[in-house]
Amino acid sequence: MLERIIAADALGVVFQPIRRLGSGRVVAYEVLGRMLRPVDDVPVLGPAELVELGAIENRLFELERAWRRVAIKRIAEVVTDNATRFFLNVDTRIVNDPRFRPGTTRALLERYGLSPERFVFELGERDPELGSQRIADLLEHYAMQGFDAALDDLGTGYASLYALVSLRPHIAKLDRALVAGISGDPLRRDLVSALADFANKSSIELIAECIETAEDRDTLLELGVPFGQGYLLGRPAPDPVDPEPPPGPVSSRRHLVLVRSA
Repeated sequence: MLERIIAADALGVVFQPIRRLGSGRVVAYEVLGRMLRPVDDVPVLGPAELVELGAIENRLFELERAWRRVAIKRIAEVVTDNATRFFLNVDTRIVNDPRFRPGTTRALLERYGLSPERFVFELGERDPELGSQRIADLLEHYAMQGFDAALDDLGTGYASLYALVSLRPHIAKLDRALVAGISGDPLRRDLVSALADFANKSSIELIAECIETAEDRDTLLELGVPFGQGYLLGRPAPDPVDPEPPPGPVSSRRHLVLVRSA
């Protein structure tokens, strides 16, 4: 089924902005895979359903590769500046595939004239075998090719928390479990405050995911979380464009800079 979906060019991507919480300025976009249309008797499946299908059919590698090709081609078509950064999700289970090797994505970027410095690979915790050693191996794998990597789902599993402390990645993303409703939860505020303080002292750029209310955004900013994404800050869209930032406070606190020149 997944092979038919890929062969029919039914896969696409959307872009969700990542913003500086103080000013509302877009600093990057997360690229999210989608299925755009039904294929024969296969209805449109959600991203999680496609990933599950890839795992069942042992085709996660093909799915990741197809989404990555679509994403890079689309970015090359619509982005004209040399500074905007893009976050690409990686299912860490693909490292078990014998076809997984360095250089594939970099070669694709070179074909379209894009710099590796503009791309960040998000390492999530969907992999049941994910541990600190696999995270370390993947961080090294991408760093050797000039990419940054981000720890996704921070706060939901031991592996990413241990990696945050021991490996000090460039970027980490706070999971929805810590973010949603934080304005009304003193214990979560204390935990996120400690994580933000550690990240700041370790030069780790911290991003809060799934921000849906102004109260949560303001709380995260007050706690020292510099960046965020979520429906409040911008829904996924077909193109990486930002007509105007959402209303919100402007903070005078100094934060790390997520955007770098290519």
